[in-house]
Amino acid sequence: MKNPANLIFILTMSVLTFTAKAHPFAGGKGTSVAPYKISTAVQLDSVRRYPDAHFVLINNINLDHYLSKGGGFAQWNKQGWMPIGSYSTHFNKSTRFTGSFDGGKFSISNLKIDRPDDDNIGLFGYIDSATVSNLHIVSGEIKGRYDVGGICGLSWNGTITACSNKADVTGDFNVGGICGTNRGELYRDESEILWHSRREATATIAECYNSGTISCSIMNVGGVCGFNTSNSGQSIITSCYNTGVIHGDDVIGGVCGMSSGLCGSTHIKDCYNKGKVTGRSSIGDVCGCDSICYVY
Repeated sequence: MKNPANLIFILTMSVLTFTAKAHPFAGGKGTSVAPYKISTAVQLDSVRRYPDAHFVLINNINLDHYLSKGGGFAQWNKQGWMPIGSYSTHFNKSTRFTGSFDGGKFSISNLKIDRPDDDNIGLFGYIDSATVSNLHIVSGEIKGRYDVGGICGLSWNGTITACSNKADVTGDFNVGGICGTNRGELYRDESEILWHSRREATATIAECYNSGTISCSIMNVGGVCGFNTSNSGQSIITSCYNTGVIHGDDVIGGVCGMSSGLCGSTHIKDCYNKGKVTGRSSIGDVCGCDSICYVY
């Protein structure tokens, strides 16, 4: 009879080995030092199951097959991609994306989302104090209702850097090529204090550009961001530009539609537009309406 202690040791090591390999990614540990590696559409879809982890893309991903019959189509029908991270009125932490995603300067193509009745639409739906960087959406069609963007629908104290969008983005309210709404706040409500200073409570979009066609049926549309806002923190758009066609009904800007908040809370710096901007009212080359906002 084998030594029971040896059997226990073998079983313990087997469990630890299985646990270490249980994640579905191409490598990594999900930490900032050793992020999970993503190489396939299936692995990209799995990001939503680890909303507080860190990720890096290691090659280009084409979602065309995954979003056709037999892939994500089976889960989401004709609605296309389900955005990663969702906003909850009850502030359910499990639904927010709070980690980091480094695109590694690689691209995602054929991102198709057809959810005209849903809010917070984009590759990421809702990021909270998270970072998305070095990611390029090179083709696709994205449709939503409120807070719609190519990279992200709603960024709350998030950081989006060195990203680009070439997909066509359509929505009703707060629509942008990179991000629908960029919002920096000290708190969500009186019961949940997020940060202790306005400098910490900052939402930033930096060194990003859009060349896709961005359309909005109601209000607030821009090539980079639809709505840049803050009441208790800071929201900053810096070193960004647009070359795509921007069209809306009210409050339309080449870079940002509406930028507003308490004095000194919203900034648009070193940005420019080379795309065509059309609409009915409140049209600006860089910003459609900059209510108590610094544009420089």
